[in-house]
Amino acid sequence: MNTLGLQQKAPVVILVLLILAMLFTLGLQAYEFFMPGYSESSESAPVKEASTSTTRQQPRPELNVDQYELFGKPIDPNQQQQAVKTEDLPKTNLRLTLRGVSASTKIEQASALIEGPNKETLKYSVNDTLPGNAKLKSVHEKRIVIERNGRLENLYFPEDVNIGIVRNDSNRDSQNRPQSQLQPQAHTQPVRTQPIQVPQIPQNFSRPTTNLDNLSEERKQEIKSRLEKLREKMKQTP
Repeated sequence: MNTLGLQQKAPVVILVLLILAMLFTLGLQAYEFFMPGYSESSESAPVKEASTSTTRQQPRPELNVDQYELFGKPIDPNQQQQAVKTEDLPKTNLRLTLRGVSASTKIEQASALIEGPNKETLKYSVNDTLPGNAKLKSVHEKRIVIERNGRLENLYFPEDVNIGIVRNDSNRDSQNRPQSQLQPQAHTQPVRTQPIQVPQIPQNFSRPTTNLDNLSEERKQEIKSRLEKLREKMKQTP
């Protein structure tokens, strides 16, 4: 009887033992899977806190704002004074004509179109040699500065006059200029100018007047209507 009962209960006991063994192995695997990650996170947390504390303690680097030129580059007072002084330089007496300029703050980009004594216009850059043993020193909007024999001179654009009046300052320049700076120029025939004769009005001159009394009424009305029309036109015009 006992042996039969034990044989009947043996499969149930074995099944229970297998289930317990499976649960135990699953628990071990779960413990090995979850617990190491928790330990690594707990160990890395103090390291992060320590790194943040070290970064907070580092001093901020000092930046030199002046080296970036945020508000532009200041102009050297010596250069500014020199630029102002060039405006008061004397005019050159070389037979050169300024035809065009390309002014720029960069010296290598500035240039000028200059016509020489041979009526040939060429482009010259700064420090180029010009006709007459001169050298181009600087280019401005309305003039250029040239150097000749160690002396700076200005060359301006020609003054074009359309009414036929030509200004001749050769006598005044020759008087103010020393003899050493005078150069022989080509002889040209003087142009004879005739004085403008203004007709004189005689003293006994009087404008012809119309006698309104001799006019008819129709003529008077016609003149008045024309005058009124002219006044209206003058009022309408801006």
